[in-house]
Amino acid sequence: MQPSDPEREGYKFEGWYTSKDYSERFDFGKPIEKKTTVYAKWKQITTTTYTIKYIDDRDGSELLALL
Repeated sequence: MQPSDPEREGYKFEGWYTSKDYSERFDFGKPIEKKTTVYAKWKQITTTTYTIKYIDDRDGSELLALL
């Protein structure tokens, strides 16, 4: 039985794996027949913010951008 996805602030859960390098996904449909370690794969959520200023090259004043 597959558990609910865990939550971690600032990260997105990407699945359960049986290898440290996340190359082998854990199969919840197969019985566990030996000692098994599973690894949670997380991806950090990054948000990039940009500020764009339009400068009038005639006098150096900042122009208003209408979007």
